[in-house]
Amino acid sequence: MTNIAKQTSTNHQRTAIAYYHNLRELVPAHWIEQTIKANGIQQHYYRTGGVKPPLVCLHGFGESGLSWLRVARMLEVNYDIIMVDARGHGGSSGVTGGFAPEILVEDVISLLHALRIEQVCLLGASMGGSTAAQVAVTSPDLIQALVLEDPPWDLSAQLPLVASQKYQARMKRWHAWLQQLQAETPAERLISALERVPPGAATWTEEEYVTWVEAWAQLDLDLVAVGPALWSRMEVPLCNLLPRISCRMLLMRSAYAFARDAQARHMQEDVLACPDIVVADFAHAGHSIHREAFEEFVIVVRAFLRECRRRPD
Repeated sequence: MTNIAKQTSTNHQRTAIAYYHNLRELVPAHWIEQTIKANGIQQHYYRTGGVKPPLVCLHGFGESGLSWLRVARMLEVNYDIIMVDARGHGGSSGVTGGFAPEILVEDVISLLHALRIEQVCLLGASMGGSTAAQVAVTSPDLIQALVLEDPPWDLSAQLPLVASQKYQARMKRWHAWLQQLQAETPAERLISALERVPPGAATWTEEEYVTWVEAWAQLDLDLVAVGPALWSRMEVPLCNLLPRISCRMLLMRSAYAFARDAQARHMQEDVLACPDIVVADFAHAGHSIHREAFEEFVIVVRAFLRECRRRPD
């Protein structure tokens, strides 16, 4: 895209954003918003409600439970969808008690117990996908099925990069930008965040863009301040967890995953050989599959969950 084309696209986005609703107005009135103490912190979540099978949704780093807003509106007719904010994100407690893979897993398990959910399907994206997979390994009796959206397969090759001075400088700039963003009004944030939107964001709807911006506005800056030390231990590679997962699993992979994780290409035959794993590749979507390929994402997830209900263990 040329500079002129980019500027034209940005101008169109600015015009559209002027008419965007605030986050509160986008959340359906019948949804339940609650905070519950579990694993020693206040965990905030939205819930669609109803006497239906529960579906707990775990977001990626820097997101919030409402990153699933559009997906939840499509799936709530069949499921009681619980969109929880991870610690340090959204309305949940900060990270004074720590932030590590095992802690995030404990948070989810404690939440399920606090909500008296005996068995559940977990839907997780990126960091949330890694957490969901670890929950399935740690407490297999709790999990009926897993839906993983572009989870980290093996990030070991990237560790030298995140330890570099160049990356640390980038993180400092990002931290400074987030400080500025969080000091702005919601209307100001929607405009200023345009400079940071990821590839594929041109197709995002109002719901997707507003929830994305407000999630960054709620992010605990202590998570960003720790920089490379955080990334080196935050996500457990799926390749290490896969042999220990016993429930049915839908693994959705983006084109970004194969560019990012060289080992993922070599592990494809092993994944496809597992009878309880359904693989869906989204060749034209980036890391945020549920935003960039929304209709296909919903079709695939709905079909998988329907089949799991039809064939209970």
